[in-house]
Amino acid sequence: MGFGRVRPALLGLLSAAALAGAAFAADWPQWGGRNQRNFASDEKGIPATFSPGGEKTEGDRTVTVPPQNIKWAAKLGSQTYGNPTVSGGKVFIGDEKGKVTVLAAAKEKKVLHEVNFGVPVYTTPIVANGVLYIASQTHLYAIQAVK
Repeated sequence: MGFGRVRPALLGLLSAAALAGAAFAADWPQWGGRNQRNFASDEKGIPATFSPGGEKTEGDRTVTVPPQNIKWAAKLGSQTYGNPTVSGGKVFIGDEKGKVTVLAAAKEKKVLHEVNFGVPVYTTPIVANGVLYIASQTHLYAIQAVK
């Protein structure tokens, strides 16, 4: 996929995922968190344990185990190598097939937008000064927030 074919998709990403310029207490705008990159969150009340649930075998029967401390899960469709980025109430994550998914950072799962860059996105998206930076395997994109 050429760069010119990605532009219409970027317009949709910009419209659906306008970034806030100011950082929020819960923002995680880059790999490692904030500029200190210490992977430490200021959030309070984060659970010490969690489990996605699923099935397990007990003796000769299969038992469904409910999720523990999971608000929601989003199936991304391919492997991810970067971390999710949280900024301005949105979660950004790219995958090996080139899809970047934007979700609401909320208690209920809500996919805001998906765009496919056509080549793998192995890196963690970064937000700085109201700009979302995404590196694909072949390009670096700087996506300005819609005001």
